[in-house]
This record gives sequence, structure tokens and C-alpha cells, in this order.
Amino acid sequence: GVRTRMRFHQEWQEIQATFGGQKTLPRAFRRWADEITCDWAGLAEPIENAELQTAWEELRTGDCDKPAYFGTAHTAIAKLYAMADPKEWTNYDARLASALQALTAKRYPQSAQIPPVFQFAMPGAVTAEAFRASFSKASALVCTIAAILRHEGSEQPGAVLNPGEKRGDDRWQLWHIEMALFMLGQRARETRDA
Repeated sequence: GVRTRMRFHQEWQEIQATFGGQKTLPRAFRRWADEITCDWAGLAEPIENAELQTAWEELRTGDCDKPAYFGTAHTAIAKLYAMADPKEWTNYDARLASALQALTAKRYPQSAQIPPVFQFAMPGAVTAEAFRASFSKASALVCTIAAILRHEGSEQPGAVLNPGEKRGDDRWQLWHIEMALFMLGQRARETRDA
């Protein structure tokens, strides 16, 4: 849940503060990555060192506005980004992709009509480029939804404090939207597979 994510984020900040100047892959980062991907997320295989080294380079320098690299461990690497920077990156996996695909299908029943911005690749047998694009678009969309609910830079009505003064709920975070989408995605997958 949220507490575990916040613990992972705190651990990331400590790793970055301690080892951020180190180019070689620190053991603390390997342990952190394995705990997230294998222990918490239940993935069968740890991320290979070469892929983890590349993720380390991007995350430690903060140069991940648009992730440059996803090797074969697409969703595992995405989980690391989401834990390192939970205000910018969503935990993009099959549940989130299923939810976004289901919501898009409601609006665009003909798949040929779906604008590229609303095309989300299903993790798995996709290229690194397709995954990276979907991960970036999903993260931007989920961040935008949370910002609208907080009423940051939008005209969306929030709780009325005084006549003419609107405010959203500042507690909305990216992971709240993500959790709702996870549930929707799980339901969409169960319905599709039934």
C-alpha cells in the first residue's frame, strides 16, 4: 500500500544521498530493487545487472524526464521509477494498461479512431520504445488527473470555501488514481478472460 511505497521512496532518497555520486551500481540499490521487484511485486526474476546499471544512471542523476531505457524487464524498471519519484511516475503494469485501454474503448469503440495519445501498450511482448511511450503517457495522464482533483491550474470545481472561491482536495496523489485504475484494470482483465 501507500506506506510501503513511501518507505521505498524514503529508502531511495537515502540511497541517492549516500551513493548518488557513484557511477557503479551500489549493493544498496540492488537490494532496494530486488525488494521492490521480487519481494513486494512478486516478480520471479531479479533485474539483470546491465539493465539495473542503466536504471541507476538515470535515477541517480535525475535525468529521467522521459526514461531513455527499458530493457527486457519493462514493468520491473517502471516500478523502480515509481518508487523513486512517486509524484511523477506511475507503476505501469498490465492492470493499469488494461484500465486505460478499457476507458479508451468506452470513448472510442472503433480502435482505428483512438488518437495516439490514448494508445497504451500492454506490457509483455512489446518493444522497449512502445513500453516507454505508454509508461510516459500513463504517468502524465495520472499526474494530470491528480492535479485536477487538487485543483491545480484548472477550472474544475472543488470544495467551495467561500462564494466564488473554489478549491480541490490537496491530499490527492498520483497513487490514489493509480490504485483506482488498478482495480478497474483487474476487473477489465477478469471480464475479458471470462
